[in-house]
Amino acid sequence: MLYGWATGAFFPLFTTFAFGEVMAIIYITVFLRWTTKRTYALKATGVSFIVVALTALYTILGMTGATGQSRIQVGLITGYMMAMGCVLLYIAPFETIVRVLKTRSGASIPIGICLAGATSNSLWIVDGFLVGDTFIFILSIVCAAFALFQVVLYLVFRPTRQSAGVAHAEIRPIHTIQAKYVLPVTKVFSPKSDGTVESSPLSPGSAGMRSPSPVFVAINSP
Repeated sequence: MLYGWATGAFFPLFTTFAFGEVMAIIYITVFLRWTTKRTYALKATGVSFIVVALTALYTILGMTGATGQSRIQVGLITGYMMAMGCVLLYIAPFETIVRVLKTRSGASIPIGICLAGATSNSLWIVDGFLVGDTFIFILSIVCAAFALFQVVLYLVFRPTRQSAGVAHAEIRPIHTIQAKYVLPVTKVFSPKSDGTVESSPLSPGSAGMRSPSPVFVAINSP
């Protein structure tokens, strides 16, 4: 946004990033309200605010003539600061790469942000080329490459593929389970009227399997 002001590129550069700043303030406010790691979030937000405030202070002083520099010089220095800030923005998600390679899952990669960044920077590449802005053109190429690399990494280690592989590995053929676990067969002895005893097997889950069967002894009537 400051670079757009310093170079006079009010549309689309200044307007687009001004809208982004408003949305970022809303997002940070909501995040600080509901996050469980408020101490860490406040420290990170405070450091970022100091850096942005110092950058904005320099640009304002330079544009008002307080630094004795021309608008071209102020725009050049602001462009370098913008480049550093944008590259750091797209390098930040790379802290999850170690986790991705260790767990073989891309669940920790912010795929939505990476896709949005790749698409946005692709459009800025076209804009920088058409207007002849070297800062916008080269910086957008670098940022788009970072974003696309993370998208590719997510596709290689996409979570759905890994989950399916784990589930498939845990499935065993039913015949191996049946061969390993053989249920015992219990016989029930029932007396008959002619004095003999008849035996019959019980199926698993029947009442006889759940409780021990009594022993029947044939006794002749006097």
